[in-house]
Amino acid sequence: MKIGLFLHRYFPFGGQQRDFLGVAQALIDCGHVPEIFVMEKTDPIPLPSDVPVHRIRCNAWTNAGQAKDFSQKASSLADRLGVNVRLGFVKMQGLDYYFCADPCLKAKVSSWKVLLPRYHTYLQLEASTFQRDGTTRYFALADEQVEAYAKCYGIDRQRFEVLLPNLHPSLQNGSSERNPGIRVLFVGSDFQRKGLDRLLTTCASVDVRQCDIQPEIIIVGRGEVPPELCQRCEKAGWKVCAVGPQLDVRPFYATSSILIHPARSEPGGLVLLEAMSQGLPVIATDVCGYARFVREGSAGWVLAETSIEESLPKVLQEILLSPTMLVQKGTNALSYVHVKDFFSSHRHIAKTLLQGPLA
Repeated sequence: MKIGLFLHRYFPFGGQQRDFLGVAQALIDCGHVPEIFVMEKTDPIPLPSDVPVHRIRCNAWTNAGQAKDFSQKASSLADRLGVNVRLGFVKMQGLDYYFCADPCLKAKVSSWKVLLPRYHTYLQLEASTFQRDGTTRYFALADEQVEAYAKCYGIDRQRFEVLLPNLHPSLQNGSSERNPGIRVLFVGSDFQRKGLDRLLTTCASVDVRQCDIQPEIIIVGRGEVPPELCQRCEKAGWKVCAVGPQLDVRPFYATSSILIHPARSEPGGLVLLEAMSQGLPVIATDVCGYARFVREGSAGWVLAETSIEESLPKVLQEILLSPTMLVQKGTNALSYVHVKDFFSSHRHIAKTLLQGPLA
């Protein structure tokens, strides 16, 4: 039996990429060496040297064209290699399993955008992944994903399995103890989608004069931080530090007061659970798939995405006036993660794949 894992591009900072790597490592730990399929231009993948990595040359000029090219070429190569169990972390043809790392495009895209070649191509790939009469099984991040895909494509809900997030074992020993002062943490590399501008605009609008210690904003992630918004925050009394992407975010969790994730769209949001595992309270929007864990654990605030511009400044002002309110929420976060099993989903997926091809 050959198991193939499919991903467009690997880089060490994405949640989707970490899930891909985690499943690959879980298969190796079970004694099975998977076949890896990625696009030609990708970062080195930190797997043992005996793991076959097939780099697919995609000649199209656009990202959508490259995704279509990858679907066809990777599927064809997998056929030739005799790969008979296929897990995709991207939407493509011929999958046995799909890890739903992305939201349902058909549920989101407006009717006029369907006419654009880019969206037309992506919708074709999505339709090839979600075939009503197909046999593909789906690993989902949240119930909302299941509902969206099932409704848009007429998929039987029994073909979906909603998994708990999988945290790295290094996050098992967090602490809720914090130093004085307010340090707001933002973690994410798609700044626009994950709402960095919303965070900075909010911070620039609140009164920090009552703070004994200058409050800070720590930005971890890949991208261009808006200089004008940073200047507004600094003028309002904040210290802003953009540290770029980090392989290990634990030191930033340990020294921050709260994680704020005002995302516009977020199927999962592993960063929410990572923060909670380190005893860090969280503010997130209700569109985050993993925001339900913040609610269940009483570990912070879940705000309506549609009114975040009004609600976030109010909550942040309350925190600045009474920072001790964060102590209990941080303790709650740590306790909740220790009770739940957030460390075994990758192993579960590996064992499912090892059961063999779908009937």
